[in-house]
Amino acid sequence: MTETFIGPVPTPEMYAGDFSFGGRGYPIYDPNTTRLVDGAWVRDPFAGNVVPQNRYDPVAKNILARNPWKAPNDPGTLTPNGPTNNLVVPTKGRYYITRYDAKLDHQFNTNNKIFGRYSHNRSRSPGRYANELLWTLPDPNIVPLVDLHNLVLSDTHTFNPTTINEARFGWNGRNQINNPPTQDGDWAKQLGIPNVSPATFPDILNTGGGRYYNLGPGGYSERRAAAFSFQNNLTKIVAKHTVKAGYEVIRTKYDSLVESFPSGRYVMGGTDFPFRPNTGNAFANFLLGNVSSATFTQAQAQWQPRWWSHAFYIQDDYKPIRNLTLSLGLRWGYESPFQTADGKQSQFDPTATDPLTGRKGAIVHNPGALAGGRYNNWQPRLGVAYNFKPKWVFRGNFGIITADLLTATLNANFEEYLATANIQSVPGDPRTVFALSQGPPAFKFNVAQDGSVPFIGTNYSGRGASWFDPNMRMPYTMNWSGGFQYQMTNTWLAELMYQGSAGVGLLNNWDINVLPLDVSTDPVRLNTIRTQYQNFRPYTQFGSIQHYSNYGHNTYHGMTLRAEKRYASGMTINSFWTWSKTLNDVDNDGGAGGITCTTGGWKRAAPALTSAIVGSPPSPMSFPSARAAAS
Repeated sequence: MTETFIGPVPTPEMYAGDFSFGGRGYPIYDPNTTRLVDGAWVRDPFAGNVVPQNRYDPVAKNILARNPWKAPNDPGTLTPNGPTNNLVVPTKGRYYITRYDAKLDHQFNTNNKIFGRYSHNRSRSPGRYANELLWTLPDPNIVPLVDLHNLVLSDTHTFNPTTINEARFGWNGRNQINNPPTQDGDWAKQLGIPNVSPATFPDILNTGGGRYYNLGPGGYSERRAAAFSFQNNLTKIVAKHTVKAGYEVIRTKYDSLVESFPSGRYVMGGTDFPFRPNTGNAFANFLLGNVSSATFTQAQAQWQPRWWSHAFYIQDDYKPIRNLTLSLGLRWGYESPFQTADGKQSQFDPTATDPLTGRKGAIVHNPGALAGGRYNNWQPRLGVAYNFKPKWVFRGNFGIITADLLTATLNANFEEYLATANIQSVPGDPRTVFALSQGPPAFKFNVAQDGSVPFIGTNYSGRGASWFDPNMRMPYTMNWSGGFQYQMTNTWLAELMYQGSAGVGLLNNWDINVLPLDVSTDPVRLNTIRTQYQNFRPYTQFGSIQHYSNYGHNTYHGMTLRAEKRYASGMTINSFWTWSKTLNDVDNDGGAGGITCTTGGWKRAAPALTSAIVGSPPSPMSFPSARAAAS
C-alpha cells in the first residue's frame, strides 16, 4: 500500500519574484522603505507585486542554487499567498528495526522458580522523508538512533497451597540521539552568513515559525531515560478470602541534551505593510533575506530530572455466599516532587527582582524540590459480582487511580541553562534587524557561577519562563461502572453496562503573562496594545510564562449494549452499541488555552454513537512489571 503526499512547493513565478498570482496576490512591500509618517509606520509597495531579482539576498541565491525543492506537478489551488497542493507525489520512507529477546527459566524445586528476560529494540529509521525536498541533506526527518532496553527478573515461591510470593525487578531504558548530517559542517559560512557558530545548519523560518517547505534538519540532541523498579506481591488464601498485598518502588531518571541552534534561527519578514493583515508574502521575505528576529541558543547543561515513586496495596476477594463476590482494596502511592540531579533548574518567582530590568518577577535557580511532598494519596477500590438469578449477573466497581505526575514536557523549568540571545526590534517597531548575508551583530554569553546564562536581548517577547506550582499534587482518576448480563439462551448473551470516569487535577500549563480580555474598550488604546502587546503584559520583561499546575479535568459517561453469539465450532460474534458523552477541560499533558481564553474551559462533546469496544476499567489492584522509560 502506498500513500500520497499533497502539499505546496514554490512555483517558477515565485522563484522569479512574481507574487501577483494573476492579480490575487496579497500586496508586498519593500522593507527598505520602512519609515514613520505622522506617527505611523509605512512601507512602499513593490511595483507589480514583483521583487526585483537584483534585490535577492546572496544567502537566498546560494540556497536556490542547490535546487532544494521539487518542481510543482499539479495546478493545485491558487490563494493570495500562492498556490497550495501543487505537488502530488508518493511518500517514501526507510525503516530498519531490529529486536532481540532472550529468556531463561529455571525451577529450583516444586515450590520455587525464577525467570529472566532481556529485550533490545534497535531502530535506525528516519520514517518518511520530507516530500518537498530534492536536496536531502537538510531533511528534517533525520535518522534518529533509538535503542530500547528492557530487563526483568522474577522469583515465584510457593510456601504452601494457600501462600504464594512473587518478587520482581525491572529495568527499562531508552536512548535516542538525533545527529543531523549537517552538524558541525559550518553551513552558515557555506551559505554566506558571517559571524555565527559553525555547529548547526541555519534554521530559516517564515513569520509563522515554520520552515520553508521542510528545509532544515534541526540541531543535535540526546535523550537518555531509565526506570528501575522492584516489587513484591504476596497472595494468601484463607477460607473464603483471597488476600493480596504488595509494594513497589520505582526510580526514574532522565538525561536530556536539549536541541540548540548556535548558528541561529532566523524569522524572515518585512514585505507586509506594518500591522496590517492580508499583506506580505513569506517566500518574498526569504528571497530578500530580511530578518525580523533571530535567536541563538546554546545548551549549557543537561536536563536531569529524577523521581522516586512508592506504592503499596492490599486487596481482599471475598465470597460471603456462593453467588456473590466482593473485591475490596486500598492502595497508597507517592511520587517525589520535581527536581534535577545537579540542581540546575529554573523557577519563575513573582516576588524576586529581575537582575536584567530591576522589575518584580524573575527566574531563580534554587536546587531542591519545586513542590512539597504529598503523602495522602489513598486510593480505595470496590468491585462486586452478584449472580442474583440463574441467568442474571450484576457487576459493578468503583476505584481511584493516582497517576504519575512526572513532567508535562521535556526540558521543563530549564530556562537560562539553554543560553538564549534574541536580536529583534523593540515592541511596536516593525523594522527588520539585519540581512542574512550581513550576519548578526556580535554578542557574548556570560555564564554565571551556577552555570546559568542570562537572556541577551532588548525585546523580551522571546524570553520565556516556567513556574512550577509549589502546591502541585498527583492527579487521580475515578472509575466506576455498573451493569447487567443476561443469558437469553445457551448460545446468546446480552449485556447492558454503564461506565464513567473523571480525571481530577490533571497536569497542564497555562500562559499567565497575558492581558485580561476587558483591558480596555477604547479603540485607540486597543490598537496601541495590538501593535505593542509586549509592553502591556503583566510582566513586560518576559514573553510567555508557563504556569504548571493541576488545571485539567475531564468526565466521561458511556452506556454500552452488547450482544454475544457463541457457536459450537468455537467462533464467537460480538456486536456493540455505545452512547457516550465527554465533558473535557484540557485532559492531556501539555499546554492549555490560558486563564483569559473565552473559548477554553469546559467543552461539552456531542453524544457519540459508536460500535467500538469499550474496555473495562483496570483491575482493582495491580503493579506493572516496570514503568516504561519516558519518551
